Amino acid sequence: MAHKNTKHHTPADKKYANYTWQYKAKHGTHEGMRTREEWNRRQILKGHDLDNVKDLRAGKDPNYYSRLRFARHRAQAKYRNISFEFDWESWHAWWLSHGIDRNIPTAERGGQRLCMCRYKDSGPYRLDNVYLATQSQNSSDARLGDSPTGRPPGSKNKPKVDKNSTTR
Repeated sequence: MAHKNTKHHTPADKKYANYTWQYKAKHGTHEGMRTREEWNRRQILKGHDLDNVKDLRAGKDPNYYSRLRFARHRAQAKYRNISFEFDWESWHAWWLSHGIDRNIPTAERGGQRLCMCRYKDSGPYRLDNVYLATQSQNSSDARLGDSPTGRPPGSKNKPKVDKNSTTR
């Protein structure tokens, strides 16, 4: 069986694929769904630029996507009981100083994504206590140190248990 190419080449392709998936999930069928041409016309009538990913994601504020990422980062730190001493301007300036514009979506996934890490995985998120690394490197650094990760007990990020191990 030939493998279907599922790579989306433009932001509009990705949006249309998401629309088809949501329609099928809601209605259980693709019957009655808009064709790609009908969908494109509707998007243009709604004022979306189909060729520009920023226009598709951002609202009226040109920093919308970056502000959304900042809010997620701050909320995750709060959930993990970690002090977050950045305001949006200093957080955004920190990323820009490392050559990364958080308004532009990245193609990296998983361990290759860049993240803001805390030294020794302790202390607050503060300008003098953070550095840039990949998620893989951050995980390695956390395993090497003896400091807690800051995640509350019972969170999803529990250590993996070896199923072949005889000890319990």
